[in-house]
Formats: sequence, C-alpha cells, structure tokens
Amino acid sequence: MKPNLLNTTSQVHVPGISLPWEVGDVSHGEVHHHFYKSAVVGDQRDFYVYTRRATTVAGSKTYPVLYLLHGFSDDANRLDRGGRANVILDNLIAQEKPSRCWW
Repeated sequence: MKPNLLNTTSQVHVPGISLPWEVGDVSHGEVHHHFYKSAVVGDQRDFYVYTRRATTVAGSKTYPVLYLLHGFSDDANRLDRGGRANVILDNLIAQEKPSRCWW
C-alpha cells in the first residue's frame, strides 16, 4: 500500500534488472527520525536525516547534503518508506556517484 493524505493506492515492485532503489550488497547508511516545534504552526513536526556509513573517522571532512521535501499529500516518512531515498543514496555512494542523483 502507498498511503497518502488524499488517497491510498497500491504499488507493486517486480524484481528484475538492478534498479537504483533495490537494496544492493553495499554499505548502508542510517535514517534518523527527529522532531522540532514549529514556530509557524505551533505544533511538533518531524523530519528524517540520512547519514552515510562512516568507514573512517571523518574529522573535519564534509559531505554533500541533499534536502528532500515531500509533496503536499505525503508525509516525511514517504521519502524513506515509499521513495527509498536511503537505498538510492546507499547505491549511489557505493558507485561513487553521489553528485549524480537523478530524482
């Protein structure tokens, strides 16, 4: 099921050729769920942060940042659960192509 604030639909994933959103045999990052109090609407809002798996102590090394915003009729977890953004990033990082995101 693909939940949505406006309607619920079904989606089917048929494995076959290797697609960017399929879990590969690569290092996997983590998705962290956070909350903050919105000064605009006055309630608690949530957001997710993907961090790549660190193979060494990063020290002062910086990493590129990709901000993903969901659409009006979705919520924040759709990027992870539905869009599989974390899996796509894992695969792109393993291919050393994080700057070539296509979505």
